[in-house]
Amino acid sequence: MMHALGWERVRLYRDFLEPLSPPDFHRFWLLVQRRARGEPLQYITGHQEFWGLDFKVTPAVLIPRPETELLVEEAVRRIRGAWGDTEVWLADVGTGSGCIAVALARELPGARVVATDVSEAALRVARENALRHHVGDRIRFYQGHMVDPLRSNFARRLNAVVSNPPYVLPQERDTLGVDVRDHEPPEALLTDGKLSHYQELIGMAPELLVPGGLLLLEMGSGQEDRIRSFLQVPGWEVMETRKDLQGIPRCLVARHLG
Repeated sequence: MMHALGWERVRLYRDFLEPLSPPDFHRFWLLVQRRARGEPLQYITGHQEFWGLDFKVTPAVLIPRPETELLVEEAVRRIRGAWGDTEVWLADVGTGSGCIAVALARELPGARVVATDVSEAALRVARENALRHHVGDRIRFYQGHMVDPLRSNFARRLNAVVSNPPYVLPQERDTLGVDVRDHEPPEALLTDGKLSHYQELIGMAPELLVPGGLLLLEMGSGQEDRIRSFLQVPGWEVMETRKDLQGIPRCLVARHLG
């Protein structure tokens, strides 16, 4: 109702008993019907809060989740701990709405971020969010699969690669709520049974990272052991796994030894 009427919350409480005009009621009721059919509230209003910031969202992007704030929190802590407030170059692979890239740029004044996504529609949303939060001059956006655009457009070595890749397995799709399964972009949600997105990131990161560079990954429930196994190769050190508020291992931090 706040969105339909263009009201702030305090006005909604103050005028709650006032009758709606027929046009206002019609506009409100159309939105209620969309929500009743399972369309996410964030796509109806076009907004989602993340890291204390208001982000534009459309059906072209995954809706930012609270658990992804853990990935940002850990990235900020690790990057500050390693390099302080000096200039650092970071990559956000699969940026979607740009929420991770924007949050990192806001928290790390010395950061320069390169953000990739396979979807040009998603990148349009991400660019708008970067401008909205006044960090558009410190984020470069490239279209393409995973880190491929970095190879062809960006020669500098990176201090950290951060990613929330697709991690819903095919057999888990039917367990998703209708608002997620039928409305959010499947390319941002679904991986294959081999967790190939993680294997690609881990395999390509050494050529992108400086010695001591960091790889921070969000992961799904029950996936920690498999993703750790991908890192059991020379040149990698798994530093830590952080659990979310439900106790699920959600954020993995690894270091490239060079």
